[in-house]
Amino acid sequence: MPVEVLNSFNDTSGTNVAEGYGLSEASPVTHRNPISGIRKAGSIGIPIPNTDAKIVDAITLLFSGCRISTEVSLSKPLLSLKIMRH
Repeated sequence: MPVEVLNSFNDTSGTNVAEGYGLSEASPVTHRNPISGIRKAGSIGIPIPNTDAKIVDAITLLFSGCRISTEVSLSKPLLSLKIMRH
C-alpha cells in the first residue's frame, strides 16, 4: 500500500494499520509489521513466529542479499507443498 494512502487512512480512522504479507500456500500470513513497537510504513514487516525467510537469487535459489532478480524463500510448519508443485 502506498505510504501516503496508509498515513491518510490512519489519520482519518484514528487507528494504525499493521501491514503484512502472505501467500495462499503459506496459510496465509508470513510477515507482519508489529502492532506495538517499531513499524516501517510500506514494508511487509518481520516474519511471524516459526517462519524462516531469506532473499535468494531467482535462478540459482542461493542467498543473494539485495540484487535485482530475487525472490523470498520461506520455510514454516504450515507451508503447503501441494500448491508449490503446480
